[in-house]
Amino acid sequence: YQITITAAPDYGDAPDTGPGTGTGNYQTVGSDNGPSHVIVSGLNLGNVAPDADPATLQNAAATADNSTNINDEDGISTLPVVNTGTTSVAMTVRATNSTATAATLICWIDFNRDGDFTGTGEPSASVAVPASSGGANYTANFTGFATPAVGATYIRCRIAFVAGEVANPTGAAASGEVEDYRIDQALAVGLAGFNA
Repeated sequence: YQITITAAPDYGDAPDTGPGTGTGNYQTVGSDNGPSHVIVSGLNLGNVAPDADPATLQNAAATADNSTNINDEDGISTLPVVNTGTTSVAMTVRATNSTATAATLICWIDFNRDGDFTGTGEPSASVAVPASSGGANYTANFTGFATPAVGATYIRCRIAFVAGEVANPTGAAASGEVEDYRIDQALAVGLAGFNA
């Protein structure tokens, strides 16, 4: 019998401590419908192409993918500063598209720290990434979100050719990459002037 062996996809690495979602528990790994991307040459977040993951990498620092194989999580070089007084976030995300097909970049921030990226008051930020644009910086703008909750939370960014495949922070995409990052939201008291 002939079989086809395919490369393992890229997965995120935000914490996933069990089925479903909850504080500090994101759908990340393969068994929990975590976001996965078939690796396609020339389409990725940042400058470094993604490496294949075993669909089990996750930790509280969202660095499990960084420390396995190559450190390919370089889409966001400066994490946004978010506190309880923040009303908008303009986050710079680098993406590479050296292919002849346009792509879509979508990011989420779990502002209320409930373990998912799509709750009430948690809008996504979507950016078009033109074909043959090479490596470039894009601005993901977040507005209209609820007051951020204090503490550690997470960012998830995905890129793919088909926008519908990355319309949600979970599930499979036939191209691109996913990257997760941890940020720490603070009280606004004493932080005037540092809002993102």
